[in-house]
Amino acid sequence: MNRFAVILVSLACGYPSLSLAQSTQNSTAKRYNRSELKQQIATAHTPEQYQALASYYRQEERSFRAQQAAEAILWEQRAQNTTSTARKYPRPVDSAHYRYDYYGHEADRSAQQSAYYEQLAGSGTAPTSYRE
Repeated sequence: MNRFAVILVSLACGYPSLSLAQSTQNSTAKRYNRSELKQQIATAHTPEQYQALASYYRQEERSFRAQQAAEAILWEQRAQNTTSTARKYPRPVDSAHYRYDYYGHEADRSAQQSAYYEQLAGSGTAPTSYRE
């Protein structure tokens, strides 16, 4: 239970600053659908285009971190429930745990992609290859 408390406190402390940063960045990062994103990645050659992709992935990372914080709270609440109906697999606590892990993984992946495009924006060179 101590691990849950540490996770909740750390996420709760970072969440207000995260939402403030997100509100200031929302105007700069454009939302793409899947085909637009693939096209943007394929045609990006200038530092401005790379910076736009980096902003998009930073926004995605913030979104996933916020969802992860919400799941951490739900995970903690569901971990308190020890009734007999919660003993079947998958238990409600398991699904909250899996979603928490998923959002963390996606946030980390978005952070890596953002760092990659920020590096390209800074160097101004075309990428050799990148796996998504």
